[in-house]
Amino acid sequence: MKWRFILLLLMLLTTFQASEAQNISSPARQVDSVTNKVRHQGDELQQLPSRYFAKVSSKADLFNRRMTKRTEKSLRRLQKQEEKINRKLSKIDSVAAKGLALGNSIDSISHLQELVRNKVTKITSRIPSGKYIPYLDSLQTSLNFLSKYQADLSKAGGVEKGLSGSLNTLRQAQGDLMKAQGSLRQAQADVQQLEGKLNQVQDVQQYIQQRQQLLTQALSKYGGLFSKNIGSISKECYYYKTTIENYKELWQHPDQVEAKAMELLNKMPAFTKFMQEHSMIAGLFRIPSGYGSAGSVAGLQTRSMVEQELQQRIQQAGPNGMQQIQQQMQQAQQQLQQLQNKLPGGGSSASMPDFKPNDLKSKTLFQRLDYGTNLQFEKATGWYPTTSDIAAQIGYKFSKNGSAGIGASFKLGWGNIHKIHFTAQGLGVRSYLDYKLKGTFYLNGGFEMMYNTTIPDIPALKNWNGWTRSALLGIERKYKISSPFGGNKGGFKGDLMLLFNFLYKQQVPPVRSPLVFRMGYNF
Repeated sequence: MKWRFILLLLMLLTTFQASEAQNISSPARQVDSVTNKVRHQGDELQQLPSRYFAKVSSKADLFNRRMTKRTEKSLRRLQKQEEKINRKLSKIDSVAAKGLALGNSIDSISHLQELVRNKVTKITSRIPSGKYIPYLDSLQTSLNFLSKYQADLSKAGGVEKGLSGSLNTLRQAQGDLMKAQGSLRQAQADVQQLEGKLNQVQDVQQYIQQRQQLLTQALSKYGGLFSKNIGSISKECYYYKTTIENYKELWQHPDQVEAKAMELLNKMPAFTKFMQEHSMIAGLFRIPSGYGSAGSVAGLQTRSMVEQELQQRIQQAGPNGMQQIQQQMQQAQQQLQQLQNKLPGGGSSASMPDFKPNDLKSKTLFQRLDYGTNLQFEKATGWYPTTSDIAAQIGYKFSKNGSAGIGASFKLGWGNIHKIHFTAQGLGVRSYLDYKLKGTFYLNGGFEMMYNTTIPDIPALKNWNGWTRSALLGIERKYKISSPFGGNKGGFKGDLMLLFNFLYKQQVPPVRSPLVFRMGYNF
């Protein structure tokens, strides 16, 4: 009996020691699990482009400054026109001037200008500018996700402090991920400012539209006395709106850095779940769990079921059922149009300009630049060319029909038919102007200077007597060709020019003909 008791006691002691060992190792496994998870997610986020936060911040700041500058400009012009109207109307009808509250409106414009200049302190709307912007939603949600993820990492270090080896690994992973925290906070701040600025811009647009409608109705009884002022306000309202829309379009195009970052984030299940729960659109519409799966649509009506139900309703309405439905649809459309006309700006129809707009006024400086190149051959005898003028140019579109610019050229020597040998034969500078005549034909002209030398001598270039001058004028024919970079969205790409050189007799070396033929390509 005694040996049986001793054996039972040993078995109980062994079981207790094993249980204690398991309990002691439990924190170790917990820390290792957290460490491995942090390390895995950290490795994924380490693949994010290092310039992602800086790129987001710089783009948001640039868009913010552009909108601020353009909004201030529009408000100044509106204020100037209202001051002119106030002076005119006060001389004619002082009571009407007070009724329009022109003085209060001018003060309101000054207040709006002050608000636009200052930083936004509060976001007044979840959806900026009155409509959902997918790009902004993805951008803001990605920054919020990364911010929350870094906060969770900082808490992960407090799981267990007993195992220094695992915690050192964990702290190393934390340190790698927290390096970009300052850039992340700056990017979040800039995007938040951008959201607030979009709301301000929407308020300014509504204010200008309301003032335009009010002044148009109130001043119509004075004939054409204020037509010029009202026209200026109408143009400013239109160009302000189209310019802001153009800025939005430019801003919403992600570059290579942003596209790479979003590609990596979309591969992470944690980000997909965060997007479904915390995005802007998730705040508007409650997105159920399992959205998009087969189980989420179980029990819902299919398209065929809806069509069958409609057919039954039409048959129940009798032989004139379809006609009754069409009449009800027309009545609904009329009521919808009446409600739309009551909206600020009168809906889409009221936003149509009563003048011929110039689309270039809503473009940025770089959008109005034209880049191109052209090629010109010269030959002494026969068909073989002796030199080629290769030129690159940049121009500014001052109107939809014309542009002017400058360029530089390089004269390349070919040698002769028996011995082809490429040499440098000269450098040149030029200016040009082209203006549309009719269809695809343009008037082209310019002044050029060429320094003929095999080896450029920088001090000699300062001597203007060594330059050969040309004054060119002629016809240019533009045509469409496929761009080597894809598509032909920009319209014309190629051009052919036949120009007359009025200074051909002064050319060095002498030329045989005053006519110059060039082929060009625009980017």
